[in-house]
Amino acid sequence: MGIATVNRVLNDSGKASASTRERVIAAARQLGARRLMPEVHRGLTRFDFVFARSQTPFFQRLELALKRQMQLLDRRIAVHWHDFDPADENKIAAFIKKPPHRRNGLIVVVHDTPLLREAVQSVIKQGVPVVTLMSDLSDVGSLHYAGINNLQAGRSAGYFLGRLCPGIAGTGGRVLVLSNDLSFRAHRDRSNGFLQALAQRFAHLDCLPVVQVHDDSDWAFAAVDSALRVENAAPLLGIYNSGAASQGIAAALHKHGHSAVWVGHELTDEHRSLLVSGQMDLIIDQDPDGQILSGMQHLLHANKWLDQTPQNRPTEFRLYCAENITHQAYLPAVE
Repeated sequence: MGIATVNRVLNDSGKASASTRERVIAAARQLGARRLMPEVHRGLTRFDFVFARSQTPFFQRLELALKRQMQLLDRRIAVHWHDFDPADENKIAAFIKKPPHRRNGLIVVVHDTPLLREAVQSVIKQGVPVVTLMSDLSDVGSLHYAGINNLQAGRSAGYFLGRLCPGIAGTGGRVLVLSNDLSFRAHRDRSNGFLQALAQRFAHLDCLPVVQVHDDSDWAFAAVDSALRVENAAPLLGIYNSGAASQGIAAALHKHGHSAVWVGHELTDEHRSLLVSGQMDLIIDQDPDGQILSGMQHLLHANKWLDQTPQNRPTEFRLYCAENITHQAYLPAVE
């Protein structure tokens, strides 16, 4: 590379390929050149966010967090939000593999199925950086997983529920596990972690088979109601719900005049009220704002918008009970 080329790049005074500009500017920074560097980028950088559609407060928080992040970005960075019916895997896979525009980065929150894994792997093979958010995908080798350690979260739920459940070893008691959709790796990991911790630490508790309620309050009500209507069974001492639909759980407990140790996810406005009233005991919050920030940082770094390498570790989750809850609204009031 000649001196004239270096001068053109550093003085932003002539044409040079994108790769040449990157090499010259990176070398100048490494040598500690004391000057204002020109921009590496020419044209538009496009990021796609692909989500399995959901009306839960968590996904609403994700969208709000993304909108806030977009306001901080350079005007040459375009972010496109795409949500799909989670049941239409063919349509999701087709969009992941063939977007309508050039793509410089992809963030996905989708089911962990062979079809969608293959679609994401094809994008990675094209050299496009991919971040998985909230729920990781098995064996795809993405740039970064911007979510919590869901196995650890499930184990934490099992540990605290077991410690809080009344009775002592040998007395018995049942525990009900509700999940959104086990096609999401996040919910599989949470359920498996919970079952592992309970089996290892609290073997006297009898865990019922995991029930998928798909974040539907009616399904959650039916699952709890059915567990409480079983005659001559050990008492239902605990409930762990890895997703939403808490309204149905609360309604079923109220119908039977029953209380149980109850651990759930996300410090939503509804869950804050249930903690205060004593109906819920513990909330595991996965910080949707932190996940969006982490995912965006990795895409920006992969596209040379950030110099410093972001931390490559899961987002930390938080534990809330009635004594340490925040009083800031989870979602803004609708005017």
